[in-house]
Amino acid sequence: MTRKSLYRLCALTLTVVICVVIFHDLGAANGKGQAESDMERGGWLYKHENYEEALGMFKKAKEGEPGSPVVEYYIGMTYKQLQDFSSAKPHLEAALTLEPKEAAALPELVSLLHQTDQIDEAKKWLSMASALKMDPAQRAFFDGLILMRDGNKPKEAIAAFEDAAKLDSSLKDTAKYFEAFCYMQTKKLTEAKNMFQQIRTNQPMSDMAFYANEYIDAITRKEDADRPLRMSAGYGVAYDSNTILAPDDPALTEGGGNQADWRQMATYNGEYNLKCGERFTLTPAYSLYYAKQSDLGFYDTVSHDISGQMAYNSDKMSIAFPVHYNWVSVDDKAYLSLVGIGNVNNIAFRRDQMFQTTFLYNRKDYLWQPTNYADNRDSNEYMWSAGWFNFFGRNQDGFANFRYTFNYDDTKGHNWNYFGNRFSFSSAVPVHKKARLSMALDYLIQDYWKTNSVYEKKRFDNVLTASSLASINITKNIEAQLQYVFVDNVSTLGIYKYKRNICSVTMKYNY
Repeated sequence: MTRKSLYRLCALTLTVVICVVIFHDLGAANGKGQAESDMERGGWLYKHENYEEALGMFKKAKEGEPGSPVVEYYIGMTYKQLQDFSSAKPHLEAALTLEPKEAAALPELVSLLHQTDQIDEAKKWLSMASALKMDPAQRAFFDGLILMRDGNKPKEAIAAFEDAAKLDSSLKDTAKYFEAFCYMQTKKLTEAKNMFQQIRTNQPMSDMAFYANEYIDAITRKEDADRPLRMSAGYGVAYDSNTILAPDDPALTEGGGNQADWRQMATYNGEYNLKCGERFTLTPAYSLYYAKQSDLGFYDTVSHDISGQMAYNSDKMSIAFPVHYNWVSVDDKAYLSLVGIGNVNNIAFRRDQMFQTTFLYNRKDYLWQPTNYADNRDSNEYMWSAGWFNFFGRNQDGFANFRYTFNYDDTKGHNWNYFGNRFSFSSAVPVHKKARLSMALDYLIQDYWKTNSVYEKKRFDNVLTASSLASINITKNIEAQLQYVFVDNVSTLGIYKYKRNICSVTMKYNY
């Protein structure tokens, strides 16, 4: 190869290298320029809350500028706005791992980890706060959140929130909001309620005030439920289409037909909940029922019930042992004396579901003399039941209950011996903040397993009871109740076959 050819080859090679470098730089510049354009477009869409399209722009920007902490930050923030926390997390982490670190990603990542209960990871990232020069007020606020979620350091969490409010006055109400939760953790409900009320006063139209109102209502209900002394008194009137349980066939009774009447009713209930340590409670109670018929000259009833209950309560279970004595008079004559004892067990599987089992024993002594010994209703009654509760509603104040009960009434007179199988459903639905609708359906199968001595035939009853109750809170303590009850007793013995409709209106005062 001649020297001239060698020079030409070197010149050509140098020209090719220069062209490659120039075109590479131009491509990189164009890619970076395109990435900047995509970021600007994505930022505009993000600002106007068009998050899905913004996400597409930010992803395109990442293709043009891979490894950019700023692009990773905006992708993570967009996922966070879309409530896709699992997708947001790795991008916010990348923004804090790549160089130069994007400091704005730190509070967003810690907030995300706090929201998703990843407290240990939140602590780890928060340790970078000093290196990234996080705002001291923001650091104190997040320290409070972490301490609060740990659950063991509510006092330290309150101190951190107070520091945050002192360092930045704009955090004052937000800090108070979370301080209230710390007071709830330590069961200082009065302090928590005061905090929520301050937020409601300071920012009456904010979302935070709305949630504060919810917690104020919940605390008020908790305070009412935990109040040791509870009483209620009521007065009502009822129309009963079949007061005397007259049979459907009028030929079977002397008077003929169903005996309807109005009656006035007065009720009183009082109980005192005595705490015996953290887990045990003792609850004595007394209730009175008085009914006066308007036209019929009989069936005026007075019932006194004295009861007590010892209970053990844990987070997921309660075990109670109720005892009671009931005395009933009809037309001013002693009619029934009853002593009962039992066991009630509640097991909570979740916040909204509970399983209940009960066993009850009653010793019943009827004080009116029967016409013959076979009709003697003095008995030992045994009842077993199992039920399932499902709670729902904004404050879990609605429920649906399914229950099965088996009972055996072992009477002295064989005309009243029976085995019972009861299937029941009940539900309460909050239809308004001050109104509730309750419904119940009950089906009882009574198998009187001995031949009736009077009618020389075995008795078998199917009793269907349906009821509805509308409750309206007129004031905090005064409640109006409208109730309807329908009973249909189908029996193999015509004398016990009847239908009954009861409509009532009651006013109650609750304390």
